Amino acid sequence: MTVALATLAAASPLAAGITAAAAALAQAPLNRRTLLLGAFLPIDVAVFASISAGSPLGNALWAAAGAAVIFFAMHRARIAAPAIPVALGLSRVHAVGCALVCGPLVALSVAFSLPHGYWAVAAFMMIFRPVSLGTGRSAANRLAGTLGGLAVVAVIALFLPHWAAALALIGCAWIGVGFAVMGDERRQTLWTTPLPILLGSGGDTLGAAWSRAELMGVGAILAVLVAAGAQRLLRPRDGDPPGGHGNPAAQ
Repeated sequence: MTVALATLAAASPLAAGITAAAAALAQAPLNRRTLLLGAFLPIDVAVFASISAGSPLGNALWAAAGAAVIFFAMHRARIAAPAIPVALGLSRVHAVGCALVCGPLVALSVAFSLPHGYWAVAAFMMIFRPVSLGTGRSAANRLAGTLGGLAVVAVIALFLPHWAAALALIGCAWIGVGFAVMGDERRQTLWTTPLPILLGSGGDTLGAAWSRAELMGVGAILAVLVAAGAQRLLRPRDGDPPGGHGNPAAQ
């Protein structure tokens, strides 16, 4: 449904922005069930509103088919993440923060016909998460990893031929998986960031990488700024009971 609405809204910046904001708000009840269950909703809107191609029904069917394939593969491989419910207060503030950023970003992307404008939304959603609102050390690690990944992108795009860049991306993927297993969030983000930026860049590796890197940098910076504001909003005030309204345990 989100994909179909995004395709319909692609012709109007205002409609696209409203759809993205609504998709962001729709995360709140989903995150109450488990963390990041609805994280791709605003990203889906950003992608299909930006590319402005295909029919609403056709795009929705392709998206549903892709989701079904992923679900079937994970079921067959017996891959299942444990449910991590998010407290009601955190879930609501996270959803509002996403709506306030994703809505304008998607509207601007459509208004200025940015073919890869969705990268800003994707980077924002990767960093701004409803676990303590992505604040503190976790958000700092993801931001540092994203910025480090952009530096790796610059080195690969500037100094490596295409065949060597492809091998480097394979290496980055394996290194990123290794750090993910080790639980090192900063280094995992650093080594996995080059993949979405450089994959599919075709012959214009440097141009595509630079465009995507700029947009991801914007999304990453916005995520940290919004997370800091949300943390300040939820900080327990004088007179609050122990574990006040910003504490997940209090929910």
